[in-house]
Amino acid sequence: MIKKLKVMGSLQTMSSNVFEVYMCSLNDEILYIGQGYLGRHKHCSNGCSHVYNLNKLHFDGVVVDVKIVDICDTKEGALKREKELILSHQPKFNTVYANDTRNVNREKVEQFNLAWSKEVSKYTLSKKNEERFLSLKDEFFSFYKKMMCLSGDITICSIHHYKRINKPSLKALSRCLRDDTSTWAKDNYCLVFAKCFESVVGYSLTTKLHNLDSKGKDND
Repeated sequence: MIKKLKVMGSLQTMSSNVFEVYMCSLNDEILYIGQGYLGRHKHCSNGCSHVYNLNKLHFDGVVVDVKIVDICDTKEGALKREKELILSHQPKFNTVYANDTRNVNREKVEQFNLAWSKEVSKYTLSKKNEERFLSLKDEFFSFYKKMMCLSGDITICSIHHYKRINKPSLKALSRCLRDDTSTWAKDNYCLVFAKCFESVVGYSLTTKLHNLDSKGKDND
């Protein structure tokens, strides 16, 4: 199988004089979090990693998802962010800052999946909206991992940002969340997704919207 690399935005075009913090995931489970100069994330999926288990996945033909989650101006800033994320998510392949919460995190994801399925079953959508809902679900939980959602460590970016990185379902969700929800149709797939999300994680996606500028426009 061919390795697939997903990087937030167009960060690959930036100068190498900055530092990146990145996550490597598989099937909604965060496997490894690291930091380094821009481009450091490539070791996760090229078979040349210092992390044995990432290399094993590569040579077993397993497709992993690698995403840059933060950009820092200093090494110290990148190390600090890396530590925060490792302590929060306890990735399977990290050894530094690891503790006994990893099995707990897996249980939380399993509980999330069960709660999500139960909540979704309460709604009936048209065939077209059901297809859109499933596309949104797949795109959302690929971009925002479930442990990130449970911890509240997410931001719903601007419409223009999702357009720029070719995330059409997230773009539609961002647009809908910025509208008056009272005007939405009951079978609006974005509304159903937002309601299911709030019921499962305990907070509204509208509280995670990226700030708007003084003219009410999206900030990038």
